[in-house]
Amino acid sequence: MCVHYWVIDSSNQGICKKCGKGESFSPPPIKLTKAERAKIKVNTNEYYMQGILRLDRMAEECKIR
Repeated sequence: MCVHYWVIDSSNQGICKKCGKGESFSPPPIKLTKAERAKIKVNTNEYYMQGILRLDRMAEECKIR
């Protein structure tokens, strides 16, 4: 049983330095800056609020009918 020591290339393919086993790896997660995270949060909040407003309008329309 090998305790693998992976060498991973730019195409996310890894080869164990000790036993030669090959494996495919997932790409690392994207790291966002604080400004990018804030922008995503603002956009999400805007969409959330738009959804609430749409639901409120739909509820009012149902009461009117």
